Amino acid sequence: MTTNHQPKISIEAVLQASGRTWNQWFSELQKIEIEHLSHNQLCSKLEAEYQVDAWWAHLIAQEFERAMNIDPNRNSNGFDLSVTKTFSYPIKEVYSFTKEWLESQNRARCRKDVANKSLNCDWLTDNSEIEIKFKKKSAGKTQLVIRHHQLENEGDVDVMRNFWKENLEFMVESL
Repeated sequence: MTTNHQPKISIEAVLQASGRTWNQWFSELQKIEIEHLSHNQLCSKLEAEYQVDAWWAHLIAQEFERAMNIDPNRNSNGFDLSVTKTFSYPIKEVYSFTKEWLESQNRARCRKDVANKSLNCDWLTDNSEIEIKFKKKSAGKTQLVIRHHQLENEGDVDVMRNFWKENLEFMVESL
């Protein structure tokens, strides 16, 4: 590591989950020109190019950003946020309810829909974008990751993070 940053997750845990230590990850990520990538784009890159689970991709990106003193909400097209929640329901139910909720609330228009995997939508209130991924965690458990892109400022990030946290709880209660 190039800084005195101490990750919150142990070297053993990140090595077991991702096949690399923190020093290896930090060295690898320093090779990438991330100033043009948002936090969520970095997470997506880790998932796609390094086959890292969404939760671990978020943690690795977050620890790298902390170590390098990089604003995790950076983005040339505004600010981004990410909210993750694990539900005690099968993926099909979580996916269906999420899609139905978005449509019934008339909050988003889905552009791309991959059944039981992901939804990419335009957020109608402010023309930002949301990306929702669904991942089976274990029998009857599903992880949902919402990435909200192109928010105008840090205040909007705080408002939308609270919005998603409150509504994810509502979604759990409604299932």
